[in-house]
Amino acid sequence: MRNGMTQSLLILLVMLTASVASARTVTIIPFSGDSIHTQIRSAARDALSIFLMDQKEDVRGNSLTEYTRDRQMADKTAESVGATHYIEGRVTRLGGRAIVQVSRFAIGQKAPEYTDRMTAGSPSDLETVIQRLARSLVTGERALANEDIRTVSEREQSPLRRRIANHYVGVSLGGAVLGLDTTEFLPGMGFNWLFDNREVLFGADFRGFGLGSTNQGYFELAIGGYYPLSQKSTTAYVGGGLALSGASLEQGYNEHSDEYYEEYDRKDDVGLSIFAATGLLIGRTSTVSLRPEVGYSVGTYHVAGQLVHGPRFGITLGF
Repeated sequence: MRNGMTQSLLILLVMLTASVASARTVTIIPFSGDSIHTQIRSAARDALSIFLMDQKEDVRGNSLTEYTRDRQMADKTAESVGATHYIEGRVTRLGGRAIVQVSRFAIGQKAPEYTDRMTAGSPSDLETVIQRLARSLVTGERALANEDIRTVSEREQSPLRRRIANHYVGVSLGGAVLGLDTTEFLPGMGFNWLFDNREVLFGADFRGFGLGSTNQGYFELAIGGYYPLSQKSTTAYVGGGLALSGASLEQGYNEHSDEYYEEYDRKDDVGLSIFAATGLLIGRTSTVSLRPEVGYSVGTYHVAGQLVHGPRFGITLGF
């Protein structure tokens, strides 16, 4: 008995839905639009009527020949043909393209109850766009998402528009402190590539430290991502990344207390490290950039029993 009651309720719901859908009748107000010939606006109105009827919408004709902004006149026009709603259309030309917008109004309402729009890539593309908008008005599914194999517009078939990203190849000078045995300052230099897609910065760097040093050395091949803190030509940024790095250390010792010389034992290792960095990108909108940066690296390996880690700084000139 419960199943029978459930089925009855479902049937009643379907009948009510169908009656509500069938209760809506529409009429189409003449299309408006700037830089669009009257015949094109008239053809768009007729095409919309045809495609709405294809979707089983009850469409009523009316005697208006010119677009009206007067809501009372539009209401009276709809009432005079027995329609419960009226549809306004607008075609706006932009070069070789045209934006087509449709809005459905209930009689007595000043604001539209449903609006959608789509861009036609050419005059011949207008048919496809009107067909998609008619489907949108009936089903409520947006025109940009209701395509099928026969209604893909020329505009959608065109290659995706891409924005140009900036990138720099640069050379840097700076230094680092490893914190191995002593806090010796290690001068260094590097080469890098920076990619700027406006939302985020990506970098690839090769850096070497310990130039001219006799007992310590460090290198890293790093990739990182950085978030710019503004859209200005000069902006601060923060980020971090991963690096394949290596460190070496020469330790002196004296095995013979009665001798006046030292022997050296060299220890080194290679491994992964992580780093965080902050800096300033100067000349982001230029073909030449200057980038001072401070970072801190922490390795996943030890040299001479000590974890490889420490700060670094540098300034990069990019082209």
